[in-house]
Amino acid sequence: MGINVDGITVGDGEIPLSLYIADDSGSLPAKVDEIRTESRQPKNANEVYWVFALTPEVDDNEASLFASRQIIAKYEQARAQNRISNEEAASLSNEKQEVSRIQSRLRDKMIEALEKGAGLFRGVSREASSLGKNVGEVFKALFDVAFPDLYPKLELGSRPVTGKEVDEILKAANLSGLSPIFYDGEKGLSLVVKEGAQYAINSGAEVAKEILDYINREHAYGNKVTGKILEERFSGIAGDL
Repeated sequence: MGINVDGITVGDGEIPLSLYIADDSGSLPAKVDEIRTESRQPKNANEVYWVFALTPEVDDNEASLFASRQIIAKYEQARAQNRISNEEAASLSNEKQEVSRIQSRLRDKMIEALEKGAGLFRGVSREASSLGKNVGEVFKALFDVAFPDLYPKLELGSRPVTGKEVDEILKAANLSGLSPIFYDGEKGLSLVVKEGAQYAINSGAEVAKEILDYINREHAYGNKVTGKILEERFSGIAGDL
């Protein structure tokens, strides 16, 4: 997932998840309405949103974390100048342990806040309580809702691969004994079919036809189709697969 918080990118990824934070529970409904309007805009059709409110516990832990870090910085500066006493050195060690404890509490409180938020996709909002019991269930259910629209043809081409399949078929002396993805079945794309006693390329395979139709359309327009163009076309949210 590519995550951004209040419009600031904090992690790159293919699936855009935008987190928006309300100052408190009282301002959460207004923030949800604001983001609902934003999610309805055509330019944001592929954005998945999550809106939640900060809590007093989150605020308190953030304040404590800031204070502890300030103390650590003071002691670290004294140590760098060889002006730290044994008592201060012990306090520095204790404060670093306290930072770890505060960060753990802050993480727990942030998760609790997230679990009380709401997800939005293309103008439709869903409360966390309707999606799951914990943050893992909640976000899985939210993306289960969005994925069919983000990847309308995902099921057509999504199969388990090892990465060696291309070399395998290019070097094969015949079309028997290949990986399951080439044949019919749950893990296959029906790219190879058995005709009598022999195996043959199936040019009518659904996934192959999807790509070939695109190539033919582009050629009809006089456009050159390269491997890079195909990769960009048939991968990611903007693609057909």
